Amino acid sequence: MEPGPMRRPASPPSPPQAPEVNGTSRPTQNGRAPHLRQRAVALFAPFAITAVSAAELPSELDFFEPIPQVSMATRLPGNVLDTPAAVTVIDRALIDASPATNIPELLRLVPGFQVTMATGAQYSVTRHGLSDQLERRLEVLVNGNSVYLATNAAVDWNLIGVALEDIDRIEVIRSPNGPALGSNAMFGSINIITRKPFELAGGHLRGTGGSVDTAIGVARIGGRLGPMDSVATFQYRRNDGFDQINDHTQIGNLRLQGDVDLTPTSTLDIEIM
Repeated sequence: MEPGPMRRPASPPSPPQAPEVNGTSRPTQNGRAPHLRQRAVALFAPFAITAVSAAELPSELDFFEPIPQVSMATRLPGNVLDTPAAVTVIDRALIDASPATNIPELLRLVPGFQVTMATGAQYSVTRHGLSDQLERRLEVLVNGNSVYLATNAAVDWNLIGVALEDIDRIEVIRSPNGPALGSNAMFGSINIITRKPFELAGGHLRGTGGSVDTAIGVARIGGRLGPMDSVATFQYRRNDGFDQINDHTQIGNLRLQGDVDLTPTSTLDIEIM
């Protein structure tokens, strides 16, 4: 008996197509048509973008943020926007957010300033790169008192002795300020303003360690001694410096500060570093 012709297997029935009305497909039994979903995404995408953009817009509270007050440019307190000089203010929030471990490293945030290490133990801070190992054209003050060393005609950053935890803000004048601060402020001036003793009441301990045998320790205690608000801060710093050079650092600084209210309008400030 001869084999008959081979037959193809029957293909499965195709799913029913949605009828079209006026060129638009109706929903099928399994869901909406693909092009309808695309139209829905395209329709709601502008609303999603608008919602994200509206969340990133500043609110009314941003326009009422306090404007920093500075006093170093003219020796009189005033609004930073009205100061007749180029001023940068490093406030407490920026200090907390910065990874800097000392004051020279904080000054890297100031436009136009360059901070380098002349040795493993000595920082060099200058404006527009015009400096040698010891900067003698930059006036540095702590609470309005100059820390410029007349014997060396320079500023030794290791001897300032102010811990980062005690700083309220740093005012930096990025232009000559000789009429207000004298001839040392030829390239600019820096005023380190510390926090008030009553803000530092209680105890505080901090320890930091890292490479190159780096160790930093800060201990602080503050409180009220009779009529005076007082605070004492001890800071210890150590590192090995550069390789194959004897330029290690080992420094301890003790800073004492007190405020006494003499009258409702006058205060006696005492500071020993």
